[in-house]
Amino acid sequence: MAESGPHDISVIVPCKNATSTLPLLLESLATQRTRVSFEVILSDNRSGDGLRRVALDWKARLPQLRVVDAFEESGASYARNVGADAARSSRLMFCDADDVVSATWIDHGARAFQRSELWSGAALPVDDTEFGSDVESLRQRIGDSSVWEELVDDQDGAFPILMGGNFGVKAEVYRRLGGFDQSLPTAGEDNDLAVRARLRGRRIPIAPSVRIAYRIRTSSSARRRQQYQAAVAHSLLASRYGLWSESPYPVWWIALARAFAAMLRMTVIPRTRDWSGLSERMASALGFTIGTFRYRYLRRLPPPRLGVGLTSRLDP
Repeated sequence: MAESGPHDISVIVPCKNATSTLPLLLESLATQRTRVSFEVILSDNRSGDGLRRVALDWKARLPQLRVVDAFEESGASYARNVGADAARSSRLMFCDADDVVSATWIDHGARAFQRSELWSGAALPVDDTEFGSDVESLRQRIGDSSVWEELVDDQDGAFPILMGGNFGVKAEVYRRLGGFDQSLPTAGEDNDLAVRARLRGRRIPIAPSVRIAYRIRTSSSARRRQQYQAAVAHSLLASRYGLWSESPYPVWWIALARAFAAMLRMTVIPRTRDWSGLSERMASALGFTIGTFRYRYLRRLPPPRLGVGLTSRLDP
């Protein structure tokens, strides 16, 4: 990694009280096998756990590591926008503070940019309890390889996948799309960006070689909350952009009926019991139902807040 001069890529990491997991991510960034110059921007979103102290400890191994303040609002959307605004490169790559990137993440990301101005990477799930503290073990687990795989451009639906914790975008494109929407600060902000890109005619290919170890929370309550928030956010996007006819979700009452049917089946047939999985399914059905009524029928849509944290945006 170059110690001075322009950077080929800016890596943006939103951080909020993330110092317990951040060192593992920084280790994976400090051990990149690449000649591509890159900077790392930690966007501090009201952290109270000594983020700057941790960043200072890593300065010797990551000379182009910076911390920028994202204090005015709370949420990953705002933090990512602030980080993007501070970037010194025309190419942006995003990752999260609790994950680990492959050894060729930067190198393969640079190759992905040669083929597309906007792309989404691959996330290989690893349970939080199995994440450990050894970067190389995690890389082996996700099949880290220097072999390049071509981008897969087969996302034709209205709701394309864009991994907010593993994607790349040209800075100009990011600003033309308006950046992340702060009206979705806790869930669905990456889906919203993907939908807006798709509506403007942009494809979002998948870059299978740009991979990360994605930390999955093992807490049942955390998974239920994630399912609930995702379903609510999907309802908001379907309502905001008029995409209900293309939604992969079933009608709200069917979603509820299926969840209750699964509960009855588990009660009658013991071998089918998966109460944790059922609770997540119920949370999703409930979130989708509430979101449907709130946004589709009652039209209580929050106004978009595109680009909060960006000092300038470009016309579409």
